[in-house]
Amino acid sequence: MLKNSPKKKSDEYRPLIKREAEQTKDDVEYEGWKHLIPCRSSSKNPKTLPLVTAGPLSFLTLHWLNGYIYRAYKYGVKESDLYDTHLKDSAEYNCDLFESYWKDEVAEHGARKASVPRMIVRMMRGRFICAVILDLIMNAVPLLRSAYFLRMLFVLMEAPSSSYSMQILLLVAICLSSVIHSLTFAGQYNCGAVAGWLT
Repeated sequence: MLKNSPKKKSDEYRPLIKREAEQTKDDVEYEGWKHLIPCRSSSKNPKTLPLVTAGPLSFLTLHWLNGYIYRAYKYGVKESDLYDTHLKDSAEYNCDLFESYWKDEVAEHGARKASVPRMIVRMMRGRFICAVILDLIMNAVPLLRSAYFLRMLFVLMEAPSSSYSMQILLLVAICLSSVIHSLTFAGQYNCGAVAGWLT
């Protein structure tokens, strides 16, 4: 059985023990909150997906992809160049997780009233909440930029006695709005790149 798996070890699940030997230190120690640590060392295992050890800036700007993209451009891509699947992205782990949630669903509502869609919502609620928050920010920031900051800048530019410092502040706010929009878009992508970071 998988280390860190939500399913308890059982005889009928013995074939999954084979996957345990393939786990790396990065698989076992991975925690989503560690992406908030400003400086993180890269994995010593060359087959580990760089996203797993990415810090906040690398996570949000997709900097962790640079090395792979450069090698692909310069030398092409072979199957041996691909990174290993992270433990929590593996089919085995997610089958265990799915079964664990399904057992809880059946125990709570009974076999007749158990609902797969409701169980999937419970299973994915962490990712769903993060996706909604990021989506709200990503869509609200351009509206704020155009409807308020840009409008205020035009009003000040037309006023003869307007303050230049205020105009500069509005320009900075417009630039920051664009940066925040881009970063939240990249953040949404990365939230899906490692499926297990919220499980």
